[in-house]
Amino acid sequence: MESTRRAFLGSVGVGVFGSRFVRAQSAAPAQLPAPVPVRRIKSTVLFKSPEGYPNAIAVAPDGLWIAEQKTDNAHLVDWNGKVLKTVKTESKNTSGMGFPYAVPRAHGVAVDGKAIWMVTGSDKGAGLIKYDAETGRTLETAQFDESDPDPHGLAMHNGALYSCDAGIHPGWPENKSATHGYIFRIDLL
Repeated sequence: MESTRRAFLGSVGVGVFGSRFVRAQSAAPAQLPAPVPVRRIKSTVLFKSPEGYPNAIAVAPDGLWIAEQKTDNAHLVDWNGKVLKTVKTESKNTSGMGFPYAVPRAHGVAVDGKAIWMVTGSDKGAGLIKYDAETGRTLETAQFDESDPDPHGLAMHNGALYSCDAGIHPGWPENKSATHGYIFRIDLL
């Protein structure tokens, strides 16, 4: 019986891959990763933004920078909401973002040591995801209640997260949120 090169290579391939397949079927089952913890959130409304449509927030030495979505102004405010400075920006519909993502409605990030918190949302509501900054692995998540403000933008200050409620959410009538236009602190429970 004469063997062709193609038949020989085919039988070698079946032998190699077949043995791998058998080993894979008989090997101990792979360990599943531990479930990601899901925490609850308590939000505390602090003050209304200068124009009522905040969509990004950042911590500064003097307080918070708040970017307004409709006018694209950026306001520096103190921790009580008093305007210290206003800058007209060249942006359009300013929003807080700065991390590669693959989640629905990503809307702001804040650095927390060696981790990154990101605002996200879906049909089930808004939430937060905490990622390992080096690996991108999800460390934990947190879910907002329907009664909480709708987060847009995110900032970290002295171990606490802060966000703003722009009152603009895909699929919602404008200003549906009772706290639209307000800045709020996020406490993880």
